[in-house]
Amino acid sequence: MRIVRAAAGLACLAVLAAGCSGGGRAGTAAAPAAPTSEPSTAAPTTEPPTTPSASTAVPPPKTVPAPVPTKTSPAIGGSRCHTADLDLVLGPVDGAAGHRNGLVELVNASGRRCVIQGFGGLAFLDAGRHALPIGITRDGPAPVPSLLAGRDAAASKPIQWTVLPTGPDANPASCPTPAYVAVIPPDETVALSVRWRFGVVCGDRISGKAYGVAE
Repeated sequence: MRIVRAAAGLACLAVLAAGCSGGGRAGTAAAPAAPTSEPSTAAPTTEPPTTPSASTAVPPPKTVPAPVPTKTSPAIGGSRCHTADLDLVLGPVDGAAGHRNGLVELVNASGRRCVIQGFGGLAFLDAGRHALPIGITRDGPAPVPSLLAGRDAAASKPIQWTVLPTGPDANPASCPTPAYVAVIPPDETVALSVRWRFGVVCGDRISGKAYGVAE
């Protein structure tokens, strides 16, 4: 009997070495535990930048054509004409029925651009350069600027007077013959004078338009 127990004990050790249970039955070998997770083989979540499609591409900047210049009238420029810039010329005289029409011209003698605007002044003088009792009235529309853009450019002032005595007495003594005419350009205080060669001037008034206004 001792020999049997000893053999049985050796058999049990062999079974335990193989993984038996305490009840003497052979147990099944435990399978190796599966890994809790597998290494991911998915592509990275960050996507590379995509090229915009033709419908979403930014259009190239538009080329705006240069504007076509329009023709404009030259603007009035330059400072006021001063007496020292000007020469005085009396234009042709015509008329009938006792009236005369003439022109007073202020001519640019300086060559610089300057502007004349206004009626100016005018007086008739005797041989001693004393003023005769003949005034001038302002007639016609308001003055407009006249640009004298260079040498010999001129602005004209139409004037009109009578050569026949008027009034109840019709005295010929009221019709002196001036020797000179003195003209003050608009906004100036110094006069220009030239000889008067157009005969008698009757009455105490002549009429004159602004410079640059047509007769």
